[in-house]
Amino acid sequence: MKKLMTLALAAVLLSSCGGESADKGGKEESPTKQTREQRIAEIDELEGQLRSRQNQSFDASKPLAMQMVREYRDFVTVHSKDSLAPHYLFKAADLSVGLGKFDQALGLIDGILAGYPQYERRVEMMLFKGFILEQHMNQHARAVEAYEALIKRYPNHRLAKDAQASIDNLTLTEEELIEKFKKMNPEDKES
Repeated sequence: MKKLMTLALAAVLLSSCGGESADKGGKEESPTKQTREQRIAEIDELEGQLRSRQNQSFDASKPLAMQMVREYRDFVTVHSKDSLAPHYLFKAADLSVGLGKFDQALGLIDGILAGYPQYERRVEMMLFKGFILEQHMNQHARAVEAYEALIKRYPNHRLAKDAQASIDNLTLTEEELIEKFKKMNPEDKES
């Protein structure tokens, strides 16, 4: 169920980020011979197909999601300097999380962080990395490192507070965390 929800979230993200769908002119051509525009059109079509499958089971959408990750990566391989490259790597990382391929997602995020220092969603990628390590891989020490890297590099960014809150929550025991949430929501206490 968790994977289905993550895949549905990925589809929503894709719909908010995707462009108009175009014809797939030349789909039968070898990927190495496709133009930039043909690759983008094919990706747009695949994103549309995934959005249309939002209500289907995870297993029904999984092959399409895997194909989309390949298409995003292929685009970046051929067009690494293109302004869409880091955006497609982000989408590939997001889908990889939905597919349960967390190491792959981290590799894609690290590729964005290393190769695209001017990417406008860089801080989000740093937070996403910590989130994956914390929530999906249960690697809390590495998650704290990722969050601390964000705070050190972008101390005044709005997401630095979220990173610090994540670190604070990771260092609390389960009982301390419950007590913290009770204090934050006093109306939930019993009378």
